[in-house]
Amino acid sequence: MKRTFRTRDDDPAYRTRSAVQSNAPRGNAWQTAGSHSATQLAEVIAEEVERGKRSENLILRGIPEADNEDSVALSSRCEQLLQISADQILSAERIGSASKAVQDKARPVRLRMKSHEAKLSVYRKRLNLKLNDQDVYVNNDLTKQQQIARRQALPRYKELRQKEIRCSLPYGMF
Repeated sequence: MKRTFRTRDDDPAYRTRSAVQSNAPRGNAWQTAGSHSATQLAEVIAEEVERGKRSENLILRGIPEADNEDSVALSSRCEQLLQISADQILSAERIGSASKAVQDKARPVRLRMKSHEAKLSVYRKRLNLKLNDQDVYVNNDLTKQQQIARRQALPRYKELRQKEIRCSLPYGMF
């Protein structure tokens, strides 16, 4: 059955094309394409791709390093610590080179989760780690651009919290 549209605004393909050509900032790389040069557009698209790759990753800090630690042993340690099943973790790896690591400070762990739901379940359990007196911190895997934006927003967030104004940093933005 052929679909007919009364106006161009009813046609989803036309709406997509017009959103790409519009100059209104929306937050999506394709929607802001009309206001950028080709180089800027490539950077925005690369950022969106990188965010997509990191969307199911978590960064764990505070897990001590063991001698001759491999990814399988690290993955099983994370499973025990976070109390999750083995099938939820795709891989676990240390970030940074071992030669540059400080002796008394453990390198962070990048945990690649099977799905976004698995990531959220671990992210919700992060408060239990603090309640059990473990110095393990769970954070999202942010791109450099997200880290800079978060660093810039943090002073304002702290200022509002000191004034006892309820606020939070947006989950999807950082």
